[in-house]
Amino acid sequence: MGGVNGRQIITKSYPGASTTADKVANTKKLVEQDQVFGLLNFGGMPVALALSPYVREQKVPYLFPHTGAGQMDEQRYIFSSFPYYEDECRYMLSYLVNDRGYRKLAIVYADNVYGYLFRDALQAQSEALGYEVVASQVVKDMKPATLATEVAALQDTDPDAVIMALYVEQAQKLLQQKGLAGWEDVQMVSTGSLTDANTLNVACGYGEGTIGLAFYPDAATSMEPGVVQYRELMSQCHPGRT
Repeated sequence: MGGVNGRQIITKSYPGASTTADKVANTKKLVEQDQVFGLLNFGGMPVALALSPYVREQKVPYLFPHTGAGQMDEQRYIFSSFPYYEDECRYMLSYLVNDRGYRKLAIVYADNVYGYLFRDALQAQSEALGYEVVASQVVKDMKPATLATEVAALQDTDPDAVIMALYVEQAQKLLQQKGLAGWEDVQMVSTGSLTDANTLNVACGYGEGTIGLAFYPDAATSMEPGVVQYRELMSQCHPGRT
């Protein structure tokens, strides 16, 4: 039963890899040893960029890599579904400056190509949009125990808004630390796939008030035809989930 045109679909994975190098190695194992037909929704931006030349060389379809990096655009064998981060940056910064009136911006970013993209875009557009980058704070640990030092350094620069180009556990820790420090006169801003009410729902309501800027339609409420069809299919196959 099931499958496509009578052909059964079998999924295979190698969980547990933590580094980009390990994930790329596992991918090569899937392709070269297991002879998989394609890769599905695998890897964030660092992994996706590392795999891009490999999948094109191997002629293996790479479906919906978990990234909005513009470098993936129009690459053969790669089928992207994410809105591009570069476009998101442009609209986000224009909104913060022109609609909100902020002139002093700071950024906290992950220590990889994903974080660097947002960091560099913030710096590159500062002159044209007329704002000052008052702080650029890197977070190296993917699962930080504390970000007290980083929050204190950001607070010292007195930004109007702080952009979080982070992963879930990093952002949750940052919001928690900001709340514990009693820092209230600043606007927190989330980017990309971090923009999700559940992701930003940290203890004591410290994530409340965060501006979420992303091009993703809300899977639960959007009336875009594709999203409506998605909800209909989910209700049939996975009732109660979106």
